[in-house]
Amino acid sequence: MIIAGIVIAVIVILIFTANTIVERLIMNEIRSQLGNSTEAYIIETGKLDVNIASASAKIKGAHIYPSDTGLIMLRNHEIPLLVDVNVGNFSLKHIDILGLLKNKEFDIGEIAGTDIQAKITLGKTKKDTTRNQQKSFQSLFKETFKKAQISSFNLNKIRLSLFALKDSADPFFELDSLGLSIGDILIDQQTLSHTIPLNFNQLKLVTGGLFYEASEFYNLSTTEIALNIQDSSLNITGLKLSPRYGREEYNRIKDYNSDLFEISVPNIGLNNLHYKDYDTSRLIHFSSIEIDEPNISIYRDKTLPDAPFDYKPLLAGALRRIPVKVLVDTIRIAGERLQYEEKVHEQLPPGKVFFDPFYISAYHVTNHEPSIHAMDEMHIDFSGRIMAKTNLSAHLKIDLAGNYEQFSISGELGSVDATVFNPVIENLLLVSIESGDIKSASFRFSANDERSNGKLNLFYENLKIEVLEEDDKSKSTPAMSFVANNVVRNKNLKDDRKYLVGTIGFERRKDKAIVNFLWNSVKTGIVPVIAPIAAENEKQKVKTRKKKK
Repeated sequence: MIIAGIVIAVIVILIFTANTIVERLIMNEIRSQLGNSTEAYIIETGKLDVNIASASAKIKGAHIYPSDTGLIMLRNHEIPLLVDVNVGNFSLKHIDILGLLKNKEFDIGEIAGTDIQAKITLGKTKKDTTRNQQKSFQSLFKETFKKAQISSFNLNKIRLSLFALKDSADPFFELDSLGLSIGDILIDQQTLSHTIPLNFNQLKLVTGGLFYEASEFYNLSTTEIALNIQDSSLNITGLKLSPRYGREEYNRIKDYNSDLFEISVPNIGLNNLHYKDYDTSRLIHFSSIEIDEPNISIYRDKTLPDAPFDYKPLLAGALRRIPVKVLVDTIRIAGERLQYEEKVHEQLPPGKVFFDPFYISAYHVTNHEPSIHAMDEMHIDFSGRIMAKTNLSAHLKIDLAGNYEQFSISGELGSVDATVFNPVIENLLLVSIESGDIKSASFRFSANDERSNGKLNLFYENLKIEVLEEDDKSKSTPAMSFVANNVVRNKNLKDDRKYLVGTIGFERRKDKAIVNFLWNSVKTGIVPVIAPIAAENEKQKVKTRKKKK
């Protein structure tokens, strides 16, 4: 909005002034549009060429940068930000001066700029100046002209850096190249009343590399972001969420255990943005989001203590916490690899489970009340090759309308050699599977914010395990292995008269996310099938804990 005000102000001044006075007027108008005092900036217009006959103007080497007074004002919170802008080339062509003189309506053929470097330092302000800047922009139209039409607006090779006042040495956000192209722009009193104060027929925005310090622990980067209004699409290429610390250093910094993420995504496509929905109801509505070949790695060190209780909502509750209204009809993820590692023994490496590849589809993802009234369920389908060996699939149905986080889930696991799960259980449970043939498994349960309830079928045979030594997991303990194999059931086949169906029932820990809830729910169905005695012992421990409470 500030830039648009500056550009339009410069246009008007260039038309009606001669070269000898245009520089002073431009500086005053720029200061006015920035909403700062005349002492905050030093402005050098560079080489200025105004041609009244051809209704055009060119500026080369313009520079706007903060003065010492401006820096003091920023530190004293008198202004919210300071800008430092270098403009290599800026031009305006084919200005309809006659139309402006007759009825305060005029056309501009082209506005173009290239080689622009902008550094913005953000501070704090004692009052919000956004409304004043908007008023300044609107008053410019009321006082100077009724309507503006711009055939083409093109900016290329823009480098943008954002700095925090408290740490101004390095930028926390950086774009190494930005290109913006807008066609057939219309600005009038009607468009000024809209959220986006102008109409246009085409818009293309393409960035080069983007860098952003997303938090104390992560950096976010992309190689390109491309927005195209003509097909209402936004494409993000080469997205990476990278930890700023290695695992050991991260654990030294953190007082409690928490997930450490590393994510790379070659391409993300956000398709068919419904602009009218945003303009009328502030709803961000995409028809689909396509996420191609993400590689996701998650690590947690459980040797660190748990964090103090902090309630974590499930899916519907998490959507309700999003501060803006969103609706995505379909989300599709075709993933390369999803891996989770968890360390529970100081002297052992983490246990590891992964899906390679994996697929997720979600339908009707929204926190928008009218959309929920129209359809009150969200559906999620997941499938993936667990340990790259066999398929695990699941379907979730989530109630969006209620406040009790109700959902249901069903899933199936294909046949697999049980030993493929040793990378998970050996380092977590100090148990190794010597043999075992899983024929299939299926589960179905419903859940809410309190607990889950359902059934699990697990068909397997030839199960044999050994218990490992904690100090050296390459060695087994024969005595404990003998006891364990007498506790564990060797098989569970449907035709067997001792066939057992697992009962799912887990009381949710509300400081844990939904994945923890799902896994522990399924686990309550597995344990009584494989080791009924162990399941009974666990039930007694739970009862004892509840009595103590």
